[in-house]
Amino acid sequence: MSLALLAFSLLPALLPAFLALVAMGVCHAAFSAYQSAITLTAITETLRGRAMGALALAIGTAPLGALLMGVLATLVGAPAAVGLSAALGALWVLLTAWRLADLRRV
Repeated sequence: MSLALLAFSLLPALLPAFLALVAMGVCHAAFSAYQSAITLTAITETLRGRAMGALALAIGTAPLGALLMGVLATLVGAPAAVGLSAALGALWVLLTAWRLADLRRV
C-alpha cells in the first residue's frame, strides 16, 4: 500500500496516478480485512470485544493523522507530504516485519 501511494506521489500523469490509487485501494481493502482477522485470531475469546474496541480506537485517530498531513502539505507541498508519509509507512512495515518474525507466519 505504501509503495502504491509513493508511486502516486511521484507520477505526473493522470492515468498512471489513477492506476496507482486503484492499487492502493485494493491493498487498503486487503489490509483492513487482515487487520481485523489478525486481531481476532491472536486474542482469546474473552478479550475479543476489548481488542476490537482498541482497534476501533486506533482507527478513530485517523483525523489526527489527516491534520498532521495537512500541516505537512502546507509546509512542503502535497506531493512531497504524501511521498514522505508513504516512505515512512513502508519503512515502518519493513522494520516491523524484521522485528516480529511471528507476524510472517500468520
